[in-house]
Amino acid sequence: MPNALRLVCMVTLPWLLVAGAWLLHGPAPWMVGGAVLGFAINAILVVRYVARPQKEVSLALAELQQQHALLQTLLKDSPTAIAAKDLDGRFVFCNPAFLALHSLPNSQVIGKTDHELLPLAMADTFRATDLAAMQSKEAQRYRSTLEAQDGATLHVESLKYVLQDSRGVTIGVGLSAIDVTDKEAAETALRESQARFFKLFESSPVPMVYHVIREGTRQFFRNDAFYATFLFSREHSSNKSFDELGMWASPQDSAQGRHNQLGGKPVDNWVVEMVRGDGSHGWFALFGRVLEDPEGVMFVTTLIDVSEPLRAREEVMALNTQLEDRVQERTQQLQSANEELSQTLDSLNETMEQLVQSEKLASLGALMAGMSHELNTPIGNGLTVASSLDHKVREFVAQSALGVRKSTLDQFISDTQFAADILVRNLAQAGTLISSFKSVAVDQTSAQRRLFNLRAVVSEIVLTLSPAIRKSACHLVQDIELTLELDSYPGAFGQVLSNLINNAIIHGLEPETPGHITIIARRQGTHHAEVRVQNSGIPIDPAHLKRIFDPFFTTRLGQGGSGLGLHIVHTLVTGLLGGKVTVNSNEALGTEFVLLLPLRAPATPATT
Repeated sequence: MPNALRLVCMVTLPWLLVAGAWLLHGPAPWMVGGAVLGFAINAILVVRYVARPQKEVSLALAELQQQHALLQTLLKDSPTAIAAKDLDGRFVFCNPAFLALHSLPNSQVIGKTDHELLPLAMADTFRATDLAAMQSKEAQRYRSTLEAQDGATLHVESLKYVLQDSRGVTIGVGLSAIDVTDKEAAETALRESQARFFKLFESSPVPMVYHVIREGTRQFFRNDAFYATFLFSREHSSNKSFDELGMWASPQDSAQGRHNQLGGKPVDNWVVEMVRGDGSHGWFALFGRVLEDPEGVMFVTTLIDVSEPLRAREEVMALNTQLEDRVQERTQQLQSANEELSQTLDSLNETMEQLVQSEKLASLGALMAGMSHELNTPIGNGLTVASSLDHKVREFVAQSALGVRKSTLDQFISDTQFAADILVRNLAQAGTLISSFKSVAVDQTSAQRRLFNLRAVVSEIVLTLSPAIRKSACHLVQDIELTLELDSYPGAFGQVLSNLINNAIIHGLEPETPGHITIIARRQGTHHAEVRVQNSGIPIDPAHLKRIFDPFFTTRLGQGGSGLGLHIVHTLVTGLLGGKVTVNSNEALGTEFVLLLPLRAPATPATT
């Protein structure tokens, strides 16, 4: 009989432990295989024990011990903490996973109770669950916390179940436990994430819907912004689709929406007309995504009201159309005005050219007037001498009829020689004046290019302007490099110099007040000549310096100033002569115009 009891205990206890682990954690491969193998072996052993004579019991016990060793190996390698207690709560078995979970060696656990191993409060709780399992004959599932060796808190899920022998008598309690710390942390993080999601979802100012399908059931979730925008009530529309709510304004859009959902493809900026709960229509941009997990499928949809932007865009398009018409009309008006302005500008340019020519002719006229005045003296003197000589000749002819004395003849010859000398000098002076006038006049009335000596041209120009210079009581000084020659336009240069001298006399020097005009010319480098025209008169107002070369700008309007003199200077210097002109003016210096001219004028005049 003792051998029979031993056989029953060896068969029963391991399988009760395996069954407890199965209840706690579900079927694992090692449990299934062990259970099937153990059941078959135990069945065979029991049959053998009952059917065979007593002499074969020892053989059956040996085989049973072998299978017991196999079960011990399975329990040892199990990742689930497994233990067994007797009726008094003393540990009779525990696997390595149980010892590792409680950070205890095996020698300290077997034969001891919870009160000997654990704090009092925890030991009381564990003993209470032992008694509850034995009294109810039902498994007791609970969670507890343990302190790991590193001080961390472990969360443990345990299952306690009653252990019975083959007669149904309770012989103890089985325990299976697993560490669910990471699982609980993951569950907590998941719950927090879901809470954040729901908070963001509900607080979003944009209407949002997510539709969950799990195991053939569906559920709709909509945020407050959806109900506020589409004017539906939660009670009557919480679990209805867009089709059931009648939100699609177009059957085609309804069909397309179902197709998008079934296809599982993302939807971006799908603009459709939808119907609100009060029957009003609006335009919305839909954005959709499909999220799949092992438990089901979730469809997330965002609806953005674009009615106002679309209306504004239509208004802008209408305004653009009107604007295009107005722009076209205005363009035609501007083209007409531009044509008129072009004609006016052409007329102004033509008028300006005429005024410039008039200014040049006026300058030439003033030159002729001055030359006439200059020629009047030598020609007048010659005419007087010629008249006197004519009178002397007539007297000599009258006297010669009566006889001429030698003294009379000598006097006549002396007077004639004197008169001839006066005539020659005055006619030579007139010839020089006429030659200078002719050269200057020809140069200023033509754009002929030639090689000329700058000093000679300046002298001719000064000579032609000498009447005006003397009348202004100013003193003109020439300081010009003797061999300085230019291959340029002497007429244009003469016009520039004449205008600068006249400008100094009219605007700079006080009438009948002695002043100085100085003309200095030097070679500047290898390719340029610098000409400075200085006057000691009144300086130019600094506010006028930037405008003195503008056409028609003058401070003597109605007093002999046309406003074109310095404009002509600037145009000729920067255009035909290919140079630059600057002006400096202050109280100490007076006014100085600086011309930087190329020794060889450009083949094509610069455009100003």
